[in-house]
Amino acid sequence: MKTMLFEENAFHVILVYNNGSDSVATTALAKLYEIAVKGYRRFIIHVISPMGKPYYVEKLRDLISNNIAYTLIIKYRGPNVEDLASLAHEVKDKPHLVLVSHDMIEYYNVALTRGLSVEKIS
Repeated sequence: MKTMLFEENAFHVILVYNNGSDSVATTALAKLYEIAVKGYRRFIIHVISPMGKPYYVEKLRDLISNNIAYTLIIKYRGPNVEDLASLAHEVKDKPHLVLVSHDMIEYYNVALTRGLSVEKIS
């Protein structure tokens, strides 16, 4: 996939969550602040969620509204484990972090086996 100019030097955050993941925005927001201290101001947030379009955005409302100082690009990548596996190939050699809801174990395992930097969201 071709990289757009404003995507260069961006930090990739992959969020994997479902309807029961209430802390996804809070956790992601805290992580963005930690990453921003390292000098990143551009973030590409890839969403893997069975909630689908446009419902996945509701969980991200606070994340979006509280980050006006950064460039945020939000991409819905699909609902399946296969979508995560495909995305892993794209971001593996780029700065990234995967945040997976604690109840989505299969996704967590796929991220680990693909060599991604992954954390569980409680």
